[in-house]
Formats: sequence, structure tokens, C-alpha cells
Amino acid sequence: MSQSRRTVLLWAALLVAWGLPMPAHSADTLSAAIPFKFMAGDQQFPSGSCTIDTSRGNKVSIRCGRVSALVQASALQFTGSVFKDPPRHEMIFTRYDKTYFLSQVWIGHQATELVKSDAEKELEANGAEGKSIALKIKK
Repeated sequence: MSQSRRTVLLWAALLVAWGLPMPAHSADTLSAAIPFKFMAGDQQFPSGSCTIDTSRGNKVSIRCGRVSALVQASALQFTGSVFKDPPRHEMIFTRYDKTYFLSQVWIGHQATELVKSDAEKELEANGAEGKSIALKIKK
């Protein structure tokens, strides 16, 4: 198999992995196949099947494989204009080089923002620039 064909197949596999979310369990829960390891709070999570539950008020419950944690968060408040847009089901990550931090979870018209970890604050203090990455979840 040629190198270019392997590259195309690798990209196709990555795109499929990004598009293979699992069905949500409730109005406050997202389940998805996440193609990279990431940080949330002070916990590192592996890539793979993850469930995120935002129903716990100021905490977000995250479970990926055998790793689970409650992470400090706050609900984002919006005015009426956001409700004119279609509902969003996505996870927003901030990427610094090869490290990903979960920063927001959108379920419908509700958004929850995770508190930045000490590791992410340190990266920012040292001048690292993060890039926002949206992982859309199909409901």
C-alpha cells in the first residue's frame, strides 16, 4: 500500500472516530468517542469512550474508561439570542501543542464552563497560546 493511501486511510479513520459518538443518556449527559487524551481539572483522561454529566450543579462528572472525576465548573448564562440558534451538542477543548484541556460542554442551549486547572494556568502564564477545538456530538 502506498504512503499516500495510508495517509488518506489514517485521516479517514480519525474523521470516523470523531463522528462516532454514542447516544446521550439524559438531557444533561453527553457520550462520545474522544480521539485524544485530555485534561479536565487536575485529572488526565484517556482517549476513547467518555461520558460527561453536567447535572451536578457546579461540578461536571467525567468518566472515560476506568478514569472518572468530578471537575469544578459553572453554568454560562445567556440572553435570548442564543436560543434562536439550533441546539448545540459539543465539547470544546483548548489545545496547547499536544495537550488538550476540556473547557466547555454544550448540551442543547445550555453551556457549562470548566474551571481552568493549575496546569493550564501555568501554560498561559508562560505565554502558551491555546487553540479552541470543537468536538461536535451527534444526538
